[in-house]
Amino acid sequence: MTKVSSENSKLRLVKSIQGIIQSTNRTVNIRVSGRNVIIVGANGSGKTSFLTGVFNALKLNLIDGHLFKVDYHKNNVDSARKLIETQPDSPSIQSYRETHDHAKEILDSLVYPFTLGLCDPEKFSSLYKSNMAVVRIFEAGRKAAIKKVTSATGRSNSISDSKNYGVDLEQHLVNLQVRSGLAMRKGNHDRVQKILGWFNDFTENLKFLFENECLSLDFDDDELCFFISQPDRPSYSFQTLSSGYLAIFDIYADLLMRAEHRDITPSELIGIVLIDEIDAHLHISLQRKILPFLIKSFPCVQFVVTTHSPFVVISVDDALIYDISTGAECDDLSMYSVEAVIEGLLGVPSVSRKLEDTVTSLVELTSKSDFSLGEAETLLSKISPFVDSLDDESKLFYEASLYKFIKRKQGGENV
Repeated sequence: MTKVSSENSKLRLVKSIQGIIQSTNRTVNIRVSGRNVIIVGANGSGKTSFLTGVFNALKLNLIDGHLFKVDYHKNNVDSARKLIETQPDSPSIQSYRETHDHAKEILDSLVYPFTLGLCDPEKFSSLYKSNMAVVRIFEAGRKAAIKKVTSATGRSNSISDSKNYGVDLEQHLVNLQVRSGLAMRKGNHDRVQKILGWFNDFTENLKFLFENECLSLDFDDDELCFFISQPDRPSYSFQTLSSGYLAIFDIYADLLMRAEHRDITPSELIGIVLIDEIDAHLHISLQRKILPFLIKSFPCVQFVVTTHSPFVVISVDDALIYDISTGAECDDLSMYSVEAVIEGLLGVPSVSRKLEDTVTSLVELTSKSDFSLGEAETLLSKISPFVDSLDDESKLFYEASLYKFIKRKQGGENV
């Protein structure tokens, strides 16, 4: 890690989050302490509302600069309150009340629904204004696509907060390839080496993501197209990536492009990135991979993500896990089994609903004195391959029903 990225890693922005989730009216008080945060909770618990509220608070306070007006409005509220309390009979009492109410209304709008404890907000705000820091939110309904390139283009001098630059990833790769060729013709070896180093880092990240050390990135100069090549399978383009990989590139490529626009490495990019339903569109293998991949690629960015996936929860060992349904906090679940996380943290039984229903049907059937041996045998045969995965209570019911079945079968149909 470079000296710059080492210094930036200390500027993890959010220290605490306090407030009310408007969709559920639930109070939250999270001691973030600069860590990455994984938000879990049942459907309808307010995860999306929470993330949107935090982003709006960041935008209002840092991007729009209102954070630095909070003390001013607090002083106005306090001053007006003192005048009301000390001069209740003053002819100006109505004016004092109006001043107080107006100042309080402004103050409330700055701290509601969330108050954020921030690390060195003045420095971060300065870096943001100078285009050296990011504040980004990726919504759950994101649709990723990387545009096909038709020609090389010049470098853009501006960058938008709202646009997703991930779609232009291949355009950027082509531009770099062309610039490298021009730099080589001009004898600018430093420029060539810098671009080569960038491609090497990018390829290493692809190897990590695709879990293949033999992966290579190949350029077709006739088609102006890059292909990802792996042994024992045909090469493929960015346009033909699966929806899961595209969902990852939607986030990764956007941040990568923002770092490049700032002329810094991805490891030097600082900021806070909020991702709703980080597991959306992802196969289990990618659910395990996405958060470690993003943290590895952008070590100075603080990530706050929501998820339903136990595989995301156990994928990292240095994030704060916050259950928005209960207010419970955990520091590290990476050593727990998926089943333990599903049942203990996410509140979902580790036994599948179908298996649970089958056990219930078996219990109801064998509770009758004249139950059908054929029906019982069918249900028992469905459950028996999965007995080891049953929780203690379900296993007890299964064994009791099995005992009744054996006794009835030994005693004959009419026993």
